[in-house]
Amino acid sequence: MLISGCLWRQVVRISRRTAVITSRKGESGYLRSEWCGANKGYHTSSVRMEYPKIRRDDTAEELHGIKVADPYRWLEDPDSEETKKFVEAQNAVTTPYLEKCTVREAIKAKLTRLWDYPKYSCPFRRGSRYFFFMNTGLQNQSVMYVQDSLEGEPRVFLDPNILSEDGTVAISGSAFSEDGQIFAYGLSSSGSDWITVHFKKVSTGEDYPEVLKKVKFSSLSWTHDHKGIFYGRYIDHEGRSDGTETISNENQKLFYHRVGTPQKEDVLVVEFPEHPKWLIGAEVTDCGTHLIVTTEQDCRDNLVYHAKLPTTIDAKIPLTCIINVFEADYEVSPASKCSCRVTDCGGYLLVFPREGCRDNLVFWATLVPGSAPARLNLTCIIHKFETDYEYITNDGSVCVFRTNKGAPNYRLVKIDLADPAPEKWKTLVPEHPKDVLDWAACVHQDKLVICYISDVKSVLQLHSLATGKHLTTLPLDIGTISGYSGKRHHSEMFYQFTSFLTPGTIFHLDLTQQPLKPKVFREIKIEGFDPTQFQMRQVFYSGKDGTRIPMFLVHGKDLPQPTLNTQDAPNTPTLLYGYGGFNISIQPYFSISRVIFLQIFKGLVAIPNIRGGGEYGESWHNSGRLFNKQNVFNDFQSAAEYLIRERYTQPSRIIIQGGSNGGLLVGACMNQRPDLFGAVIAQVGVMDMLRFHKFTIGYAWCSDYGNPDERENFHNVHKYSPLHNIKVPSDKVQYPATLLLTADHDDRVVPLHSFKFISELHYRLSSHAAQTNPLLIRIETKAGHGGGKPTSKIIEEHTDIYSFVMQALGLEAHNLDNSIPNNKL
Repeated sequence: MLISGCLWRQVVRISRRTAVITSRKGESGYLRSEWCGANKGYHTSSVRMEYPKIRRDDTAEELHGIKVADPYRWLEDPDSEETKKFVEAQNAVTTPYLEKCTVREAIKAKLTRLWDYPKYSCPFRRGSRYFFFMNTGLQNQSVMYVQDSLEGEPRVFLDPNILSEDGTVAISGSAFSEDGQIFAYGLSSSGSDWITVHFKKVSTGEDYPEVLKKVKFSSLSWTHDHKGIFYGRYIDHEGRSDGTETISNENQKLFYHRVGTPQKEDVLVVEFPEHPKWLIGAEVTDCGTHLIVTTEQDCRDNLVYHAKLPTTIDAKIPLTCIINVFEADYEVSPASKCSCRVTDCGGYLLVFPREGCRDNLVFWATLVPGSAPARLNLTCIIHKFETDYEYITNDGSVCVFRTNKGAPNYRLVKIDLADPAPEKWKTLVPEHPKDVLDWAACVHQDKLVICYISDVKSVLQLHSLATGKHLTTLPLDIGTISGYSGKRHHSEMFYQFTSFLTPGTIFHLDLTQQPLKPKVFREIKIEGFDPTQFQMRQVFYSGKDGTRIPMFLVHGKDLPQPTLNTQDAPNTPTLLYGYGGFNISIQPYFSISRVIFLQIFKGLVAIPNIRGGGEYGESWHNSGRLFNKQNVFNDFQSAAEYLIRERYTQPSRIIIQGGSNGGLLVGACMNQRPDLFGAVIAQVGVMDMLRFHKFTIGYAWCSDYGNPDERENFHNVHKYSPLHNIKVPSDKVQYPATLLLTADHDDRVVPLHSFKFISELHYRLSSHAAQTNPLLIRIETKAGHGGGKPTSKIIEEHTDIYSFVMQALGLEAHNLDNSIPNNKL
């Protein structure tokens, strides 16, 4: 959770909003009783816990006629000594609790053992070489390799593991020059969204001397003369930029950097000083002669501008608007808030300003390859934030865009930069009546690769670029396309398939061979995991208002089938995961941590595709955002009720989990229905819905939540804000066992959200006689929102999560070895 300023998710999507994070990825009988006594963890749910006494002050303000207390506002200052002591005090309670789990080391050993398998990305061709990322198993960061041919011997090209002792420096964003001779790459530290941009000479592996700083939410787009890149920069940002600051990120500007020169000589080419919250993206068209610029004002729609790139780039670029209303989504491809791209022919640069995570504007400018920098005249294509636009490819001045304008499930349209009036647009691939056009790319000159989402499952097709006609559908099992590589001037493509039970299969398709037949290029297998022992299926249940909602269920084949013909209460530990926001689709993907849950606890994993996501297009998204946000919480609660009603499990065995926007989801649901869940895992959640927009990139989320400074939006979010809706339950009801997780370098959802929420939970519930379930917070150091987190920290985090739920719910442990390997992380 895209790298954009939008919120976090745990699934790969081939689009500019892929940000967020992806999960990194021998059963030996039952655990002997001496490990945990009757095969159970140290269970303390009947013992009341003592929590730190946190100072409350009288801070309050009147908002739209309501006096709102904010007694923990002092926790918004991450640098104060009192906040640092707060962190120490909370960890002093949480750490001993987690370490009391008598099988904690055995859980960690199993996680380490199963995590130790090779992980690969799709190969991608740049120039005459092929590149790919690989992690041998337990490396903290994946390593970039290069080979001279597909059959050639791979050699290390860039290893981020040698850049820090603890593995907290990660590659974050990269781009090759068109000839494949120079590699621009971003490095982030400790999980921060801030990156530094470096340049490497491919032939020698040597870095150029300059480093670009104050870069965030930016793509890197090369001019086709291979001399420089367009990138987004917060040049006016003052103070720290290491991920621990909380000030709002404003006034992003687009710069042009010529390789081999210091950053101080970079040329400011686009800025919108009258719109400080706009996020700017730029994309050079495939022909290389035009620049397309998009602006976003939240997490939804974008405007579109363009300019023809002249002989020199030495000043701001005058823009011409193509799309001038924020009404639809015209996406950048591939990636970010400030995204820019040179067209395949090298003749155009596309710039995509965005003021958040939704709609964008689009501009373009013409480029003259091989010339010196000069002033660009940007032309606006999209000039109103109403929809979303994504550049796919172009022939001359005619560009293909993916958009949801007039098409909630998205379509492909042709827009002539020379005559961009909407009435002149031509539909190339019409909107599908049911399936969502998730992404598209051009390959082999005249073909479009299109990926649809059909009932949450990926469908991969080839279409004619000239006519849009469907040519063939490539065979896929039930699952997700999690990776793709291919360019218009290449006659081959790679794509990666994954599912809940498939770690990853990479296919290679030679488009010159008939009939077209994908071949398995690489298949990932894991020692100790036999997918035939498990099964997944999709069910549909009714939401509170009767809406039909899909949900995936994954479990072992030995799981007792639910039956209504018994008086025994079902006892299956159930992990219920949800997100529900920002048009993000939660599709089937492989997660070794969930495999561990299935193996250790003989559990059930349930993933409902609730409203607010993008599984069924913009209408599904709209029905779960703004004043419809309660639908998201209702859908999630209805999923739990379905599992109980169908006798899969019972409330005390349901563990709900969500991160970022999903943290808001589980936080709101535990307030509204504390009786429905046994445990809550809230990772980097948005908990203070009255002040989220005041920190770092939070203002971009107003597209889904609304701006609390506006009366109607304030009253709406005030009704479900987790921080402001903690209520003491009835005498016999208590809050579920709760573990909040946050990190000191999270500059996406700053840790103050979790700090204030846990403090209010302790204040409200510590005197409640029935409250014996633990309410804890785990505060990570040198980590951020999730992106770039080293393998060692990921394993530690999941070890703590499962140690927590095992103790809090008194779960039995299975399939753990009674010997701990010597190579513990």
